[in-house]
Amino acid sequence: MTDKEAIKTIKNQGSKPAGMILFNRYEKKVFSFYRYMGLNIEDAEDLTQEVFERVFRFCKSFNLEKPFKPWLYQIMRNRLIDFRRINSKMTCIDINGYDFKETINYGYNEEDYKALNHALSKLENHEKELILLAKFHRLSYAEIATILGISESAIKTKVHRIIKKLTDYFKKHHTNE
Repeated sequence: MTDKEAIKTIKNQGSKPAGMILFNRYEKKVFSFYRYMGLNIEDAEDLTQEVFERVFRFCKSFNLEKPFKPWLYQIMRNRLIDFRRINSKMTCIDINGYDFKETINYGYNEEDYKALNHALSKLENHEKELILLAKFHRLSYAEIATILGISESAIKTKVHRIIKKLTDYFKKHHTNE
């Protein structure tokens, strides 16, 4: 069942199995997004649950002519913004202690994971968010532009700059070890 078919089924029938398909398909990606954005496990789990509650609650207003993933990521992003506003005194955790191989596994060796996590931890939150959406969650530049409300060309430029920054950092620190 495609995302669009699942949403249509939920809209028309309130189907829990269709909702579970979306949950099973995206739960790890949502959770890993929040962990990479510096939230602890409990907060990431809570926000993940809240995201899917909102998807199910607001899917009746979802326009089936539009792709699902940008809508989902907009909900994720808005929930993170709300969470940070409410918890403004909260400090972000060190993501170096989190094993991302379980949620995002692209076949890196252990040393590469450590270096990548360290490089990611040096990015600003908005930079982490762009890299997560573009490279880890593999959203298209058009989808990211829709989520962030800026042009596709601006997204391409920003992602390119962040990749260069990550590459430079990764090479400098990874090759010196």
